Amino acid sequence: MKTFLCLCLGLLVAADCMAETVVKLKNGKVVRGDLIEDTESYVKINIDGVDLTYWKDEIEGFDAGAQMPAASGAAGQDAAAGDIQKALVSFLGALQSNDTKTALGLISKSFLFEGKNNNILNYDGFKEQLENMAQRRTQTKAKIKIGNIVVQSLVMESDDKARVAIQYEQETMQPRFSQRIIQEKKHEAVLSREEGSWKISQWPPLAKKGRKKTAP
Repeated sequence: MKTFLCLCLGLLVAADCMAETVVKLKNGKVVRGDLIEDTESYVKINIDGVDLTYWKDEIEGFDAGAQMPAASGAAGQDAAAGDIQKALVSFLGALQSNDTKTALGLISKSFLFEGKNNNILNYDGFKEQLENMAQRRTQTKAKIKIGNIVVQSLVMESDDKARVAIQYEQETMQPRFSQRIIQEKKHEAVLSREEGSWKISQWPPLAKKGRKKTAP
């Protein structure tokens, strides 16, 4: 089953001097890439193979086919933002596919997670929780699908630390109970660069809303 992860992320992307679409956001950032779609409510830009959507109310203006060299001083932050985005998408993808090993490889050994009843789990506690969840899903044949990922903000607090507000939709299919549970989840993740790789060090939930549907 193919899952399409839809990303909405306002970030500055470095590019060589070439003809491309340049989008200027109201927050002062500039995005460069290939224009995929332009509608009344949003534009979709392809940046390094990833389609990113920007709502018109956050755009000051854009120019298709412009020639503008990237600012060299921003290149390091651009690369970091891209790596952070990939780490988050990979982490959610691993949770979706029940790939505990990959998920654990994307979190820091100093990882902290706020679980049920406001319990704080460290790396070992989160590992145990993931393994138990994977076992239950296998036994009950439950599956989850994660989509509609929206990175609402990304702040580089230093060269080796970033804070990201992320929202996504998780659908849990439970054949045993003939139900689908759809939840909208929000987290404020903290990522740190460790040995050259970005890893999640904190994953506190900001909100969670859910609804149940009878499976067809």
